[in-house]
Amino acid sequence: MKEKKLLKDNHKKNLFPGINRVSFEKFNFLSIASIAVVLISIISILIIYRKNTSVEFRYRPEDIVYGEIIYAVHEIGESVIFPKSIEDSIDFTQNPKLSLSEKYYDFGEIDANQVVTRTFVISNIGKSTLVIFRAYTTCSCTSAVFTAAKIPPGKVVLMTLQFNPEFHNMRNTTIRRGVILETNDPQHSTQEIWIQAKVR
Repeated sequence: MKEKKLLKDNHKKNLFPGINRVSFEKFNFLSIASIAVVLISIISILIIYRKNTSVEFRYRPEDIVYGEIIYAVHEIGESVIFPKSIEDSIDFTQNPKLSLSEKYYDFGEIDANQVVTRTFVISNIGKSTLVIFRAYTTCSCTSAVFTAAKIPPGKVVLMTLQFNPEFHNMRNTTIRRGVILETNDPQHSTQEIWIQAKVR
């Protein structure tokens, strides 16, 4: 009787003779390793995408539009920063299309008294005049100047952003600031350009 019971117990324990404890442990290890590889891959892709948000623009010097110089500062409360004549000329029924050379730039490490600048290219790849009718920055330490506010099809405007870490006490911090654009592009009426710097 004891031998039959022992055989019966062994039979229950080995219903799946090809799977034992070692196999389950190996399976669990492989599952965890696979998940880790997938997560690392996703993170790597996001980092690469973040660092490569720039677009190579090919344009000639004559493609740059120079008009009334426009300044963007930290005045979010203002309804319109650009001249009223520009606002009145906007035609929202047309099809302009804004394209940026880059939406994000990292200055890396800078000194606390180091003023840095970066020029961004704003292109109109649409079929009618693109109008930037409002622009402002997210902090007074950041400003931007535009070569013009109206961009005909196939032309570009240069926006030079300036970041001054001396405006606040920013030592030993990583700072992120932006410029917000409002345009008559029906698909992207608002665009954001961001910069980052680690202040020593």
